[in-house]
Amino acid sequence: MSALYLLNRLMRSSSTTSNHLQHSLGTTSVGTMMPRPHIAYSFGTLRILVWSVPFVYGGAMAAKWMATSLEEFDLFVPDDDDD
Repeated sequence: MSALYLLNRLMRSSSTTSNHLQHSLGTTSVGTMMPRPHIAYSFGTLRILVWSVPFVYGGAMAAKWMATSLEEFDLFVPDDDDD
């Protein structure tokens, strides 16, 4: 809902009621609180996979590149000792 719609709705409701401002966005006409709306999260697992797989893959490629460059400049060379 836009802010102008809400402001217009509040102004209209305050002009029709004389002494109090009627707030009807989260309450019923009696004054009780409305239940929390159900929010359906569509494609939850797919959304997690779409966001996590590329970043994990990018991190693996960065680590591979860094290990290759360390080995190339002889900063870290793994030993191949077979005992």
